[in-house]
Amino acid sequence: MSDLTIFVPTKGRPKQLLDFGGEFDRYLTADTKLVLIFDQDDDFLSEYISENDGRWEYFVSPPTRRGMVGALNAAYVHYERTNNLGFAIGFMGDDHRPRTPGWDESYLHELRSLRTGFVYGNDLFQYGEMPTQVAFTSDVAKALGYMCPPAFRHLCVDVVWREWGKAIDRITYLPDVIVEHMHYLAGKAREDRNYRAVNNSMIAEHDGGTYRDYMNDQFHVDVEKLRVLLNEGSS
Repeated sequence: MSDLTIFVPTKGRPKQLLDFGGEFDRYLTADTKLVLIFDQDDDFLSEYISENDGRWEYFVSPPTRRGMVGALNAAYVHYERTNNLGFAIGFMGDDHRPRTPGWDESYLHELRSLRTGFVYGNDLFQYGEMPTQVAFTSDVAKALGYMCPPAFRHLCVDVVWREWGKAIDRITYLPDVIVEHMHYLAGKAREDRNYRAVNNSMIAEHDGGTYRDYMNDQFHVDVEKLRVLLNEGSS
């Protein structure tokens, strides 16, 4: 069981995935595990599995999952039920690139200081505005039953993570820890069909409406669950 487990959903990007994995491994200094999340209908699924040399674990998400959020939650639930999670968990996209040696150790150090909470680094795109990549203590997801609210598909989830952390005053931005977001809107990648599938008016309308509904209702229930964790930790 690793101290930190990072989940990375990916689809149809074999070269990008190898680039990501190499940069991910290059700067590790803590006991950190990478779990790649594949779709069953990914054209490259057999290639991913056959070429995996055991460096990374993988999870194939069920066909019933909905977008990145569904895949991420499905992988989290699997690992939680098999008691295969450590102190902290996190998310990155296959278009993130750790650049700072010991980024994972920095995350764990801050999370151990918080005991319950969230941490994120500098993605050189949104900077401290929102955690496009994030790590948080496993007790957060266990208390809520998910890593992100399941009604979402792709967008606004990083805003929810930020608002959870702000609501319980347990979120830290580390500007000197670089986890670069190589997103096409930052001019660092070409737009492809994966980006088009999730950065469009239909998804924006769905997830924008879901965000408004969530913040008006379930958000307050979830925050209360997180506050219970803080009270338990201080007793």
